[in-house]
Formats: sequence, C-alpha cells, structure tokens
Amino acid sequence: MHIASDRLRSKLSEIELRHLNQCAECNSDYQLLTQLTDSAENSDLINPPDLVWQKIQYSMANKHQPQKTVWRQLSVLAASIVFAGFGWLVVNNYQLQSQLELVLQVNQNLELQLFENKLPSYRQTQLLNEVRLLESRLMNASSTKEKLTLLKRRQKLIADMVKSQQGNQYEFSI
Repeated sequence: MHIASDRLRSKLSEIELRHLNQCAECNSDYQLLTQLTDSAENSDLINPPDLVWQKIQYSMANKHQPQKTVWRQLSVLAASIVFAGFGWLVVNNYQLQSQLELVLQVNQNLELQLFENKLPSYRQTQLLNEVRLLESRLMNASSTKEKLTLLKRRQKLIADMVKSQQGNQYEFSI
C-alpha cells in the first residue's frame, strides 16, 4: 500500500520513511514533490504590469452593474405575472366548464321528468315555446358565461314545466 499524496507534504513517520526506502514509486513522488516545493519557495513573485491590474479592476467594476440586475428582476416579475395569469385562466375555465356540465345534467334530468307525461298542458306549451327561444339564443351565444346564464334560465323554465305538470292537475290539456 502506497503513501497518500497529501501525506507526502507533511512530516513523515518512521513507518512512512521505511516505506519510502522500499517503494520506488512513492520515493519518486516524494522527490518530485520536494523539488517542486523547494523551487516554489526559492522563486521570486512576478507582478503583472499595471495595465493588467487596471483591466482586472475595470472588469470587476463592470461585473456588478445594477442595470443588469434591474432588468433581470423585471423579467422575473413579468414571467411570474404571466404564469399567475395563465393559472387563473385555467382555474376559471375549469370552474365554468364544470358549472356548464352541471347545468346541462340538471336540464337533461328535468326534460326526462317532463316527457314522462305525454300530453302537455297549455302552460307547459307556453313554457316550451320560451325554452325553444332560449335554445336558439343559446346556439348563437359566444361566451361561456352567457351560455351558462341562458342554461340556468332554461333550467328554471323546465323546472316550472315539471312543477306545473305535477301540481296543477285541474288545467285543461290541448
């Protein structure tokens, strides 16, 4: 087993010195490291020209420009706002879609209850005409909110039709 290279820089124990005498590879590493350390201690420090130091100082000063950080912060803020807006649109669309599906289900259930009795009353035919007018407006509606309000009105009319069918048996049929 060889001596770790970081141990070669510090003072060696007797066991490590014996190993250096027996192992040629560790001995050559130790000699090379010792020569490098001696040459580093004996060499003079070379100072770069003043022009180099001025360029280093200039680059360090330009590195911390506040303008770049302001633009970076503004772009992060803009991205956050866009992300939050997109999230709000997705949640709002999901809620409208679920409300629309719920209203459609209620309308279908009311229609099934309405058509159990085959002979409609006069009031039911009037309400049915209003439902048809609402359905034509519903086909031309462009926004989801408008469709939702029209479907709720349609639901109320059909509920009135079902109520009149169940409650007022004394009306004459046409």
